[in-house]
Amino acid sequence: QRPVTTSGLNRAPVWSPDGQWLAFLSARAGAFDIWLVGAPPDAAPPVPSGSGGASSGPPTPAASVARQVTQNGGLDAASGLSWAR
Repeated sequence: QRPVTTSGLNRAPVWSPDGQWLAFLSARAGAFDIWLVGAPPDAAPPVPSGSGGASSGPPTPAASVARQVTQNGGLDAASGLSWAR
């Protein structure tokens, strides 16, 4: 589990078919709109010291910057979201 946002009232998250994006509804400005955030890749476990390998370094940041997709959409948050091609 990783946090993807800390702002606003968020609900109805849905993964893109390729697993690279997470769309969700957020009422940051008072009405629900669609927001999109890139999914951070899983961090490789660090290599124990003394094993001859290099450490993988710090883990990938837990959250990416969310982008607003709609504006003043007034979407119905109870209906949720889904991806379509």
